[in-house]
Amino acid sequence: MLFIFSIFGLKKLDIEPFPDYSPVVVEITAIYAGHSAKEVEKQVTIPLESALSAIPYATKINTLSLYGLSDVKVTFSYDISYDAAKQHIINRLTQVNLPPGVQPVIQSNPVGEVMRFQVRGLKHQSLMYLRTLADWPICRQIKTVPGIEDCNPIGGFEKQYQVIVDPQKLVKYNLTLSQVQNAIANANINVGGNYTEIGEQTYTIRGIGLIKI
Repeated sequence: MLFIFSIFGLKKLDIEPFPDYSPVVVEITAIYAGHSAKEVEKQVTIPLESALSAIPYATKINTLSLYGLSDVKVTFSYDISYDAAKQHIINRLTQVNLPPGVQPVIQSNPVGEVMRFQVRGLKHQSLMYLRTLADWPICRQIKTVPGIEDCNPIGGFEKQYQVIVDPQKLVKYNLTLSQVQNAIANANINVGGNYTEIGEQTYTIRGIGLIKI
C-alpha cells in the first residue's frame, strides 16, 4: 500500500530542475518621469503601499523610491500560489489613485525554472536573427503552455531601431527634442477613417503608418 501511494504521489509532484524555495514575491514598478525621489515617495510609493498593505497572505512589503521610479515588493506566505497573489495585486491596483500618466506594472517573478534551451542556427545566421526568433515566435508559443509564467531570453543581440538626433539640426530647423519624439510616435501608428461604397461593396478607409519589420 505504501508503494502504491508513493507512485500516486509522484505523479502529482511538481518536479523542477531549478526550484525556488523562497516565498511568493510580486514586484510592482511605476515610472514617474522627471520627479525627485521625495515626490515619487509621496505621490506614488505611499499610495501603492497603502493599497497593498491589507492583501490576504501578505507578510511583508518593501518599497524603494528613486528619481522617477517607484518599486514595491510584496512578499506572501507559502499558503498562496503565485497566480492567486498576482490576481490580488491586480485587483488592488485598480483602486489606487496615482498622478496622470503613471501606470504601475507588475514585473514577472517566476517561482521556479522548469527548462533551459538554446537557439542554434546556420553559420550565415547572425546572433541578432537568433535572438529575434527567441523573442518572438519561440517565446510567444512557450507562453501559451498552461502553467508557464514567462520566457526570458538571454544572449544574442536585440534588434533595435534607433533615431540619432543631431543637436545642430535641431537648432537649424528650430525644433525641440519633444517635437521630434512626438513626430516619430505619430508617424508609427495606423489610423481608421470612414468607409466608402462602390457599387454593392463597402471599403474601409484607413491610413497605414505602422513600421513593418
